[in-house]
Amino acid sequence: MFKKNIDIHNKMVIVMKNSSFWKNTDEIKRTNRKFENNMKCDILIIGGGITGLTTAFYLDNSNKSVILIDSKKIGNGITSSSTGKLTIMQGNIYSKISNVLNYKTAYQYYKSQKCALKLIDDFIKKYNCDCDYEKSDSYLFVDNISNIVELEKEEEFYKKAKIKYKKVDKLPNEYPINAGLEIANMHVINPLRFINEIKRNIKNVRIYENICALEINKSFGIYKVRTLKGNIFTKKIVVATHYPFFIKPGFIPFKTHIEKSYMLASKVENSYSFNAINIDNNTTSMRYYKDYLIMANNSHIPSNNDNYVKKFNKSNSKSKGKIEYNWSNHDVMTNDYMPYIGEVESNIYISTGYNKWGLTNGFLAGKIISDLILSKKNQYANLFSLNRKGSVTKSINALNSNLNTSNVYVKMKLFKRHDLKIKNEKNISTYKDGKKEYKVYNKCPHMGCKLIFNEIEKTWDCPCHGSRFDIRGKSICGPSTYSISIEK
Repeated sequence: MFKKNIDIHNKMVIVMKNSSFWKNTDEIKRTNRKFENNMKCDILIIGGGITGLTTAFYLDNSNKSVILIDSKKIGNGITSSSTGKLTIMQGNIYSKISNVLNYKTAYQYYKSQKCALKLIDDFIKKYNCDCDYEKSDSYLFVDNISNIVELEKEEEFYKKAKIKYKKVDKLPNEYPINAGLEIANMHVINPLRFINEIKRNIKNVRIYENICALEINKSFGIYKVRTLKGNIFTKKIVVATHYPFFIKPGFIPFKTHIEKSYMLASKVENSYSFNAINIDNNTTSMRYYKDYLIMANNSHIPSNNDNYVKKFNKSNSKSKGKIEYNWSNHDVMTNDYMPYIGEVESNIYISTGYNKWGLTNGFLAGKIISDLILSKKNQYANLFSLNRKGSVTKSINALNSNLNTSNVYVKMKLFKRHDLKIKNEKNISTYKDGKKEYKVYNKCPHMGCKLIFNEIEKTWDCPCHGSRFDIRGKSICGPSTYSISIEK
């Protein structure tokens, strides 16, 4: 099923691509600037997704010397795996924040998302951006009638916050639901084209692709960032890599957990102008783009016994169209459902933990971090601070999250996976594809967790913190920046 989908009636063979749909809709112009060893700057931005580029955009005319590096091609990270929704309707996030913290904090988060949508709207209109920015009504629904109580809790927040909504009993495409809520006049976007438009409007920042940062050292108030191609010396650093590649400062692995989702794009006869997400345990998220339905399904915390073929099959069973693209995505989830954005230590800034809502939070993060660097006041800086106050519920969530990750780590150490296509030796795994064999070190360089082979996308995935490596062992997604390749 994952290699081709045959339509007998039309005598047409559709080859399924195991990569992000967006990467096949747009091409970001390459940056061919030559990297030079021992470069100096005032501010170094590590990461060329929406957060890094937005930060660069807001610093572009600051009279600061700014460099941005990305370990891959600009925009080819997590942003390119997004569904492309721009909405305040983010599952039942407001009732969750209210439960973990309080209503006031949840309301501030809601206001931050409205602010992010306004910033994006202003940017697109001011710069006449070509990024398929379209109005789209948002729906929140439940499949399982037992979850209506959770929907009612979210509705109570809407009432208290005076958010305009209406109740519905069906979606425009007749997708079966038990109950739902609708908020009108939200938006959807092509995330890769949006990235391209942000990059196009950056004039003064020096951008370098295929430059992977490995470590940060400080001496006499200056940071030295070591990369595979040389060093960069800087006064301030912005780590915009989806998941920081270091453990401390910040200790992000102990404040977050990873969720994996399975994505598809299928060709459909009828397209609709809406987006939707449920609040059931088995997440379903959908939107339309031209004549394609884009869905995210089957979200879960990775474990040591995941079978990716079964996971993709389960996800694909939800689509009635001709599936042409399959890919998966890792999201960083925080224990209080809000991102971490700000200064992690003197002159080092990070942004992570978007809880599946990276477009709004990523753009907002760029504004917050640039304001902090330029000593400007930002009303949401304290809300997302790494030093924000916790609660008993947040502490319990953190404990459960860490216990789950520890459980996966220990099981991967103690028990061998039985996979007919994978040969496991001491510290080495071999995948055989026909006559070709691919050998890699089977421990993630980040924290030593054993890796699982993703047979659909041909990647080695870390179930603990989401690092991913291609079939030959090259790092393609952090936190690990080191490869697991075995040199021949």
